[in-house]
Amino acid sequence: MSRPGGRRASRYNITTYQRKTTNKAGQEVLYWEGSWDAPRELTDGKRRQITGTSRNSEVEAVMRTEEKIEAFFARVNGDFTGPVKRTRKAAAPVNSLRTDHSVQEFLDEWYQAQVDSDRWAPNSAIRIQQAFRDHIYPYLGSTPLTELTKKDVRIHFTKTLPGLMKKDKDGKATSVRLLGDNRINYIFTNFRAAIRAADAKAWIEGDPTFQVHMPTPSGPSGADEMIVDLMNKLLVVFRDRTIDDADTLRAALSFFQGMRRGEARGLCWGDITNLDGPGKPMIKVQRQLGYVSAKQGGEGTAFTDSTKTKRDRTIPVQKRVVELLRSQRERIDEWKRSPDWSPRPGFEDLVDIGPAGNFPKLNDDNERIYKWFERVGIDVPGAKPGSLRHASATWWATVVGQDEQFLKDVLGWSQHSDLNHYYTRVNQDLLADQMSRGDDF
Repeated sequence: MSRPGGRRASRYNITTYQRKTTNKAGQEVLYWEGSWDAPRELTDGKRRQITGTSRNSEVEAVMRTEEKIEAFFARVNGDFTGPVKRTRKAAAPVNSLRTDHSVQEFLDEWYQAQVDSDRWAPNSAIRIQQAFRDHIYPYLGSTPLTELTKKDVRIHFTKTLPGLMKKDKDGKATSVRLLGDNRINYIFTNFRAAIRAADAKAWIEGDPTFQVHMPTPSGPSGADEMIVDLMNKLLVVFRDRTIDDADTLRAALSFFQGMRRGEARGLCWGDITNLDGPGKPMIKVQRQLGYVSAKQGGEGTAFTDSTKTKRDRTIPVQKRVVELLRSQRERIDEWKRSPDWSPRPGFEDLVDIGPAGNFPKLNDDNERIYKWFERVGIDVPGAKPGSLRHASATWWATVVGQDEQFLKDVLGWSQHSDLNHYYTRVNQDLLADQMSRGDDF
């Protein structure tokens, strides 16, 4: 199925279509396609159609088509500097700069370009590098970039990686998968971004990752009804002043303040002002606490230089969070009088710290939240630690009535994100009530 989009590019007279295909799960997938017919006098009288596709937008499809058209004219004029198209059976041109690049060589260049442009947080850069090194290079790394096919990509991400199993201490394979669907999707997303960059530069003919259907990862938010249920039960817990400990503070920082896990764990007392007045208490969210092992090229547990979106934000502290922070400060003051108090140098100012100056392992954070759910009586199937921020956005938007800009300022989401369509789980009953107000026009 396709329908004309009707958009015409001023230079090349490109026609766009919105097409529909079906993935392996039987779900319909929509995408845009730009189409341009090359002049027959330039193709020996044969019809040649140049196309570009995009799942994201019509504009992107047109841009990709234009890039391929420009590469076509460059070939006709003899001034094309990109790779020469070839099949698996064709020999590589001797003087080609890009054709002879292997997948690994190209990914190394692309990765370094992203690092140089400061696109990723340091921990993210290390994880992406590790993903390429461990799960791409051993299998696809030696393949010439221009010979990478959709079949190669599909088999690797839907057969090879899901089929890898963990090994026991004796080196024997177990029945437990090494990589879950979420992790494979993470690797695929970054791999696809690199390959699409090569396609956009006309270094390859077509995008071998296009329409490679991956298993849908389980999102951190869950269904709308689950998020609303979680939100209501969290509010009941936070109203109970007898529930007051470090784990409750950890949950409250995510729910009321919209802080990410690393941001909450990296919060220091020096980031908080006016906790005892005068004036409104404020939190400056300016770092994360992360962990990357030395084996992966990291420094273990360490502070990052900024937040995930690389934008610091200063936000007022919600009243219940103020109470929990004061209680935590009193506990720490008591612990400091003990001879067992021995915090790790550089981490003694952490808010989330234990009786001996230690702090819970970051890898145990999910289990910590699950145990807190159980201890306070929150039984919401499907709820995850990441659901706290989604419940936060829903509460601020649908109960408190704050607008999208407020949510972006508090949760630290990027300014181009549409929270209403992804991040905010909107209460459907409230939407229906708002919509009914326009019935009597």
